Amino acid sequence: MRTDVIELKKDIRNNKCKKLAFQAHKFYHALVNKYLLDYPGKEHMYIEVSPDDFNIIGDSETLYLITPIISSEIICLQKENGEIIRAFDFSFRNDRIPKGKP
Repeated sequence: MRTDVIELKKDIRNNKCKKLAFQAHKFYHALVNKYLLDYPGKEHMYIEVSPDDFNIIGDSETLYLITPIISSEIICLQKENGEIIRAFDFSFRNDRIPKGKP
């Protein structure tokens, strides 16, 4: 975790980030009460959004995933009109953290 924080601080200090366009494929998971989008290019990973934001995102709408260059944290999602959507990474798997990392 400490390494991730250091990398995120470097990205913030350098004011650099990646912007990846993707088509939103959204779904509600009733067992965990989460509003999710498929995470582009990552198997077993999802993007969690609030219920309000989930409702304003159209299925297959083009969104932009904003992430730092070095670290893999989600900064936010952005709609084509520039509207910012708060988002978090989510996984059903327990093995997201590489072995050897706290």
